[in-house]
Amino acid sequence: MTKNLAIYTRGLTKQFDKHTAVNNLDLEIAEGEVYGLIGPNGAGKTTLIRMLAAAEEPSNGEIFINGDRLLRDKSNPTLKRRLGYLPDDYPLYDELTV
Repeated sequence: MTKNLAIYTRGLTKQFDKHTAVNNLDLEIAEGEVYGLIGPNGAGKTTLIRMLAAAEEPSNGEIFINGDRLLRDKSNPTLKRRLGYLPDDYPLYDELTV
């Protein structure tokens, strides 16, 4: 990675049983760059965002955020505190209590 990249993926793939949602994605988004994901339903946009937010484990490939490799395990606690993801169909609202 020669330039300052906010997001960098290499060979990112997510397979659900026999369906491939994201297939071998190499993505580079520079710091300060605005990037949009556009595509039809089922194109893998949400799956990609979930993987970038460490909410979904890739089947293959690597994700780097600001040069640090993102893993879903207990590593990168500082990096993970800077990530946020709130889907429009948040599944826990019915289970939350005051």
